[in-house]
Amino acid sequence: MSGEFYVSIDVETDGSIPGDCNMVSVGASVCGTLTPEGFERIDGGPTFYRELETEFPGSPDTRRWLAGQGFEVNAPQAVAPKIAMIHFKEWVDRTADALGCRPVFVAYPLGFDWSFTHWYFEHYLGPKSDPFGFSNALDIKTFFAAKARRPLLGSLKRNMPREVRNVKTPHTHNAKDDAVGQGELFANLMEWTAECARSSSTSVTSSPPMTKHPLVLVGFEPDWEALYVEGTKVAEGHHVEKGQLVEFAQAIAIREGCKVPLETTHVESDEGNEYEEHDIVEELDKLPTGAYERISP
Repeated sequence: MSGEFYVSIDVETDGSIPGDCNMVSVGASVCGTLTPEGFERIDGGPTFYRELETEFPGSPDTRRWLAGQGFEVNAPQAVAPKIAMIHFKEWVDRTADALGCRPVFVAYPLGFDWSFTHWYFEHYLGPKSDPFGFSNALDIKTFFAAKARRPLLGSLKRNMPREVRNVKTPHTHNAKDDAVGQGELFANLMEWTAECARSSSTSVTSSPPMTKHPLVLVGFEPDWEALYVEGTKVAEGHHVEKGQLVEFAQAIAIREGCKVPLETTHVESDEGNEYEEHDIVEELDKLPTGAYERISP
């Protein structure tokens, strides 16, 4: 076989470790190939989905969370784990034959999803039954950190450039939907280069260069935080911890090639719209490129 194909995989579980907890569903989506001719993204590629019956105690709290997401554990369509893993392996093998490439497991975070699928392959189908093996796996977070030359701990999805995290398929906690969306993210990342992103963001201008302003984080009472740039409120959050908003602001500053720390001040309580975390990120993204500079704490 010449080249490799990338399989975005997502699992839903009722706890944190296989053996004590169950993989209740698994979804997979082929999102691209890499051959000597280069990378070719695949949108709308082959997908796989199974729900699995449970055999281990699991976490009652996670079971309740799954129910809250509309997922029924041990629903009528769930199959025995061994049957599900046989079907999964057959699907991977058929796809590999059809594409003439070897499979690579892709996930975010890899450590969680891979640990469950690998354990299930080995436990139910026997040694060396995992079609991805031990090493044919790629962590999207690590991949982004390497391409962007950024610290791993800050390489979260919300800190990726918009052109990378702009996917068509929403995150629904359905394993197949999430595998498809994750595959779109990975394909975007394969097509993205940090150098191109920096040059395109700095060469947009026929307009005069922007004046850089201090980035100032203003904290309201404990449940309220807001981000100000030169006195103009650009984002605020309800029940968002101060540390989270600082993290968002730092990510934006780092993305613009600036330094931290940020100045923090406190003012009286205020009223405002309620935003979730992703809304805050969107508001920060609206800020112009280069609007930040280092300021003393």
